[in-house]
Amino acid sequence: MDRGVLMICDTRLADKPYGKLLLNSLPAMTRTRKLEVVARFFAAKAQGEGRCHGDGRVVEY
Repeated sequence: MDRGVLMICDTRLADKPYGKLLLNSLPAMTRTRKLEVVARFFAAKAQGEGRCHGDGRVVEY
């Protein structure tokens, strides 16, 4: 199973109507603007912690 982080560094995706349309077309996943959340994701996966859906989405860590 693949897992990872999708990082998009274009603020227009949050600020413009076409960006919101694109974001809403992505599969369900945790969204954050905080580096700490990403760090916890990788730390939990490295330690075998966290619960994942079959598609790799972390729902608790």
